[in-house]
Amino acid sequence: MDDALLREFHDYYQAIDPRISRGMALPRGQLYVDAQLCDSRELMRSEFYNDFYRRCNSRWMAGCLTRSELGFAAGFAFVRTPEQGPFTGVGLELANQLVPHFANAARIQIRATQQLEGLRIAEDSLDLISLGVVVIGNDGRVQLINRAARQAIARDDGLALNSQELTAMHHASADALRDAIAAALPGRLTATNRLITTLAIQRPSGRQPFEILIAPLPSESNGWVPVGGGVLLLVTDRDLLANPSAGALAALFGLTPAESRVAESLAMGQSLKECAEAAGYTTEAARWHLKQLFQKTGTRRQAELVKLFATSVANYFYADDE
Repeated sequence: MDDALLREFHDYYQAIDPRISRGMALPRGQLYVDAQLCDSRELMRSEFYNDFYRRCNSRWMAGCLTRSELGFAAGFAFVRTPEQGPFTGVGLELANQLVPHFANAARIQIRATQQLEGLRIAEDSLDLISLGVVVIGNDGRVQLINRAARQAIARDDGLALNSQELTAMHHASADALRDAIAAALPGRLTATNRLITTLAIQRPSGRQPFEILIAPLPSESNGWVPVGGGVLLLVTDRDLLANPSAGALAALFGLTPAESRVAESLAMGQSLKECAEAAGYTTEAARWHLKQLFQKTGTRRQAELVKLFATSVANYFYADDE
């Protein structure tokens, strides 16, 4: 069967093959022939047979569901032409001998599919946050990197990605980063090693350093952790951390639109006078809104309120997609 027919089968005809759903209900590892799943008249009247099977010059089948777990299924099927006749005797026995080998191949295939699906979900989810996330495999190469980390590297101001290896531009920072990653890799951890390391990566521009937390990942694969373990890096670029939007603060603390505008300005580091000017309020009105903010957030001082906003979960999500 050529590639074009295979694509047609997977895209459409697989779903209307009258034998497949019935074969999925049989015990795993049990070999079956098509006559056990539907009679010849039903098959030959079906859209699947007339529009697809006949074009493939196919008629008889022997198959098996070898593995089914966590939403993934794998199986195999042997197909014969009308002239070759149905599977019987020696043909069935040979097919049966291949079942354990196909089952092992299916296990590997499902594991690989789960790994790729887990990685895709992790990447899509981590792209939503404004905190940089980098996962490094036990070979020292980057296996996963989210949008915030890519943006930090794209600034060409302190961090770089060379041949899938994360490095720093400043010589001393590069040595410290390399040593910290190496120390957290599987096989390098000891009782005297710190499990979690923090670094400040200097930037040529003189901007605030990148703040990086480095921690080992478990050696057991769970869908997105590299097989054999790896290293997790959390990268903070204070220029990229999102200030919480007025809408996010309103939702978190039950604020009115006026209160949330004052809260947003305070979270951006503005004074109360600057908040009033930005929102078009009098200073007295801004003070009244500030009192309401104290009451709704359970804080008593402006510094305490600003700290609450600065550490809010709303800081770590992009306000909109790029």
